[in-house]
Amino acid sequence: MAKKAKKKTYSYVAPANKLLSFFTVPPEHYTQFTAAGTPNTSLPAANGTNHCNFSYAQYMSTAFMLAYAAQNGVFPDAPIVTFMREATPGFTSDTFYRAQAIKVYG
Repeated sequence: MAKKAKKKTYSYVAPANKLLSFFTVPPEHYTQFTAAGTPNTSLPAANGTNHCNFSYAQYMSTAFMLAYAAQNGVFPDAPIVTFMREATPGFTSDTFYRAQAIKVYG
């Protein structure tokens, strides 16, 4: 009975925005090859192959914005997000950037 009463008084308001996208800038050179012509897998992975490598600054910028959202219930304001994008090396500051579709999708 108490559980039903509690459910009636509980209200949840979904956040207005649930997604904040940051794109990393790919490295200038992708795969390096060995003398035999096979990919050299001893190097860190380039973006888009194996997985992405993120810098300490990128992790910390992301952690800051997650902590801000957790404490305040909203994402940081646009000027803060813009500053984080521009101040963190490796993030693209182009807000209109759209990643290309994978070749299999046409």
